[in-house]
Amino acid sequence: MGIELIKDGMKGIRGKFYESEVYNNLPKEEAEEFIKKFPPLKKLKFPCYWD
Repeated sequence: MGIELIKDGMKGIRGKFYESEVYNNLPKEEAEEFIKKFPPLKKLKFPCYWD
């Protein structure tokens, strides 16, 4: 998956995206346990963000 950042930037690029079957019926509890293994994200605030 992609998005062009400049006009015709992806011209001529071809392909297909296949999502893994593992994501179709992933239990919420298992996903949350997996996420706990990572350090917490630091919240950042930039001038361009809305309040």
